[in-house]
Amino acid sequence: HHQTFGMGIATYALVASVVSGISLPLGAALGIAFSPVGDKAVAAMMAVGAGALLFAVTVEMYAHSLHKFREGRLGMQEMLCTIAAAAGGAFFYLCINRKLEHMFQPGDGEESADGG
Repeated sequence: HHQTFGMGIATYALVASVVSGISLPLGAALGIAFSPVGDKAVAAMMAVGAGALLFAVTVEMYAHSLHKFREGRLGMQEMLCTIAAAAGGAFFYLCINRKLEHMFQPGDGEESADGG
């Protein structure tokens, strides 16, 4: 049974959804209040968000697989496939990230708009 902290299941679901959804308007309000925001601050915030998302996906997907493997409901071949898919996905992400980084870097031998 899931712990609902003394609330009914519907009330608990409402509170949980409001708490999880409040980050978007809160982040928008903070962005407006503190704009303009420097590139380093934006990069840091995006890194934290990406890390949180990666952690959530990892826990949801791989912890479940490890649990099934420990119980004997998932074989070694399936577990190795899961690990290979995770490594392949990480490699794909790094390749795309590097490509996008190079696409949006200024310069690289091109002349600027002011002729310099």
